[in-house]
Amino acid sequence: MIDLDLLFQWGAITKKVVAEEKVVEEDHPSYYYYQLLDGRLRAVNINEQGKEYLQYIVNPGETFAEIPLVIPTTFQITVIADVPSEIVKLPRDRFETLLASQPHLQAELSKVLANRLRLKYIITKELCNHNPQHSILSLLEYLQNEGKHICKACNKVELTRQQIADMLGLRVETVIRAIRDLYDRELLVIQNGKVFYPARVKSS
Repeated sequence: MIDLDLLFQWGAITKKVVAEEKVVEEDHPSYYYYQLLDGRLRAVNINEQGKEYLQYIVNPGETFAEIPLVIPTTFQITVIADVPSEIVKLPRDRFETLLASQPHLQAELSKVLANRLRLKYIITKELCNHNPQHSILSLLEYLQNEGKHICKACNKVELTRQQIADMLGLRVETVIRAIRDLYDRELLVIQNGKVFYPARVKSS
């Protein structure tokens, strides 16, 4: 989200994390602005039984765990490294000064938060209709419109069936059956076990 050179000019530092290491934890205070430099992270909520509910996936260049930077609260999510990753973090006070000196960054941060909220609304709405096929299509349409997790060149969905299930609060078996039904209805494509959306696979 923010140019790396600018972050480093303001005193940002990098930190490497190993796979499955927690970067931030739910209910803990926030002292930094975070941005992913390399790797992949997942933002989740974890219930008392240890089950994860996926909120979003963080790719290089994206920020995460931003809400405590905007309102006085603790982290609402736990962020975990999917693979060995490297993050950039800037102390909160310096980030606030940076925002004040670069008003356009405030607009970009607001857009990130608005998109996260929009995704939450979409998922909440889909949880009410109890139609897994419709829920999956709504999620895929959102991701396609946002240019996230769907290959622009070939339409391949870059989420596993388990990740889709975790995002929608469904059982993975339900997602597998629903995706097969959508394939039978020609609403998406399955090739070599991979899912493509929209249904027409683009030639590379």
